[in-house]
Amino acid sequence: MAIRTRLGRRGFTFVELFVVVAILGLLTIILIVAASKARESAKRGECSNTLRQLGLAFHVYHDSYRVFPTENGTKNSVYFQLLPYVDEDTLQVAINTGGGNTQQPVKLYLCPSRRSVQHAQGKRDFGYALSPNNGSILDAPNGVSVLNITNHNGTANTLLFAHLWMDPVNYFTGKDPTDVGWYDANNNKRLIASMAKMDTDTTGSTSHIGGPHPRHSPVLFADGHVDLLDYNFPQWAQIWNYLNTVEVILVDP
Repeated sequence: MAIRTRLGRRGFTFVELFVVVAILGLLTIILIVAASKARESAKRGECSNTLRQLGLAFHVYHDSYRVFPTENGTKNSVYFQLLPYVDEDTLQVAINTGGGNTQQPVKLYLCPSRRSVQHAQGKRDFGYALSPNNGSILDAPNGVSVLNITNHNGTANTLLFAHLWMDPVNYFTGKDPTDVGWYDANNNKRLIASMAKMDTDTTGSTSHIGGPHPRHSPVLFADGHVDLLDYNFPQWAQIWNYLNTVEVILVDP
């Protein structure tokens, strides 16, 4: 008669357990990275949409005055001038009559990758870089028309608005000396037009255009379209200057 033997249940060895834990850890890291990239992609998309809406506001302003707004020769910031075109006309009237709150948050003036209206009362995240001979559209004396831009470099090759560089530690502290709010007309321009810096780049300063987005930053062109530009794009100085006639080569990131 055959004798049956009952084999004991074999458990995991230490090596097998280690491999399983390692695989689970790797999968967790991959999921975290993917989720982080997805969140940033969503925020960058929201930021691009914000810039498109600001571009529409700029063009409706242009339809009214036949030029884009300017901070050259006026005490009013471009943000203040845009209030009626971002559904904040009552706020502009109230400020003009001495009763408005210049610290009122305006959602379209903020980059969602940096901060929200709850964290940034009366702040703004966008601006422009100065170019030789006041070449930036928003710093041109008496304003610039679409026709004038078209006769030079073209509206699709000329920048209108972009992020201003800001140290991430100052997103919510208000310690950035230029982060005084959308009402002030003297804090939206940058002296360095030839380059841009990511906010986490420690070589950046409040003289730079920049942004919180990795590798590429959404920017608004004078024709109203939004594109992504690499921080190392070699022709920043040319695309800020509406008087430029040098060919601009834009490449997809």
